[in-house]
Amino acid sequence: MTFFKTAVAGLAIVAGVAFSAPAEARRQFQPFTVVNNSGYTITQFYVKLDTQSWSKNWLRYQIRPGENKALTFGPGGKSCTGKVWIRTLQRAEFQVDADFCYEINIVLTNDGLNIEY
Repeated sequence: MTFFKTAVAGLAIVAGVAFSAPAEARRQFQPFTVVNNSGYTITQFYVKLDTQSWSKNWLRYQIRPGENKALTFGPGGKSCTGKVWIRTLQRAEFQVDADFCYEINIVLTNDGLNIEY
């Protein structure tokens, strides 16, 4: 009986690994927030995923100093990694690498653009 329990337990572990592996391999976009901790007014926000060209401007409205904007991708996409490009009313530009499969804050300060995981 002990052998049978051990065999069943081992089979359950193997089956669990087999079924959970594909789910872990399928990374999905997560929501993210643009945080403006700078003296700049953000007017344009672009994303370039590894396999694509730069997106259109995501912003309908400016993000003023001290404001935040929650954003999310639509369905689809094969790669979560890419770049962010921000342009400001004051004509400053900033870029940073990002992994959008994590919930991140994209934080603009007067010193530059950073990702917080």
